[in-house]
Amino acid sequence: MPITATGLLFVLIMGVICFTAPRRYAVLPLFASVLWMPVGQSIDILGFHFYAFRFIALLSLIRVLIRREFPIGSWTVLDKTVLVWMAIFVATSTLHKPQVFSTRLGMIYNFAAPYVIFRCLVTDFQSFKTAALIAIMVFLPMTVLLVVERQTGKNWFYLLGGVEETSAARDEQVRAQGPFAHPINAGLAGAMTVGLALLLWQERRKTALLGICVGLAAIYACSSSGPVMAGGIILGAACCYRWRAHSKQATRWGFVGLIALQLAMNAPVWYLIARVKVFGGSTAWHRAELINSSFKYFNEWWLAGTDVTRHWMPGGLDGVNEDFADITSEYVWMMVAGGLGLFLTFVVLLVHAFRCVGKMRAWSENGGTPGAHPFEAWAITGMLLAFSITFLTISYFDQVKTYWCFITAAVSSWWASTALQKAGASDTSLSLLPRNLEPQEPVPDPAAWQGDQMEQLK
Repeated sequence: MPITATGLLFVLIMGVICFTAPRRYAVLPLFASVLWMPVGQSIDILGFHFYAFRFIALLSLIRVLIRREFPIGSWTVLDKTVLVWMAIFVATSTLHKPQVFSTRLGMIYNFAAPYVIFRCLVTDFQSFKTAALIAIMVFLPMTVLLVVERQTGKNWFYLLGGVEETSAARDEQVRAQGPFAHPINAGLAGAMTVGLALLLWQERRKTALLGICVGLAAIYACSSSGPVMAGGIILGAACCYRWRAHSKQATRWGFVGLIALQLAMNAPVWYLIARVKVFGGSTAWHRAELINSSFKYFNEWWLAGTDVTRHWMPGGLDGVNEDFADITSEYVWMMVAGGLGLFLTFVVLLVHAFRCVGKMRAWSENGGTPGAHPFEAWAITGMLLAFSITFLTISYFDQVKTYWCFITAAVSSWWASTALQKAGASDTSLSLLPRNLEPQEPVPDPAAWQGDQMEQLK
């Protein structure tokens, strides 16, 4: 539906904040556009659908250019992997139906714009935590409305346009949706809010507890198994903090266990997903069967993806896209969208994110990352683990993908800022610093370089 007067007023107010807020608070409009405005209302410009989130992202990019708030430090391995991922996405899109190309460009914009914005506005780990605090505070009023929706069956965001007034329900349980396109995505935003709250645990214990309660309330309101699993992974990882030194061994034994199950089970090991049902009526079997179909029809998608998957599954997207099955997996969607190259690049991005956070946690153990406690780095690992597992069963198809962009870009900025500090460089703008300036070992005396350089970064 066309964007309403309320939507235009929201864009105007957020635009003013975008251009007037200090750098560390300039992420507020982007989070507000994700959590307060539905994507159903938009304006068509040259064939592209511009809703509130895309307008605010565009204004944020303009702000960054005008103020020259460029990313700090050198190009990180995450930046380069994201660039390769986007290049493959664009290249493979030319091999799909012509009418799909503009849609693919919009998808790239939805990922690339917030990634660049967060990479520019998050300058170090302290600003990472400030952005997390902003995200929690912006999420709070939305959670209140989600809980009200869960109790009444009425989505009050319909007043803004773009979503239905009556909430979805399954097995007599209302599934609150809020401004998101699906209740699962609203619940995932709640799960990520729990993870962001853990970043504040060392400095703001009461705020962190509030954020955890807010995130869990959103998960409850949405009545979906995927968000429950994501929130459980994040909290479970936090509880395992004291055993963090054994994480590599646990990962290895986990893979060994999966191989053993594959050998012992009659069905492929991914059919374990079909047994994970927190709420009745869950479509867990569909998700397992979708993964099975991606292997079965490998010859159709491996080169550059495919435009026809309706024959993969008994359920499709009738009335939305008659040629497509319901792709309820981010990994499978990468296969369908861009083939084996896009899928592998996406997996490599995840692996690099885990490695960067793991190294930063190791350095923080020795005082080599100022302002960062090892538990905070461990909390980020928990969020990345939740992403990597829920990507098996959930496709992030609306503005909830911004959380993935935020975590990835903030980790990249944290890495780059630490590299810059260790190099003793005074220029904090993006530059092609030699690779040997990346942090390689803990700094014996972090206080020697912490003061002046941190002030410059701020």
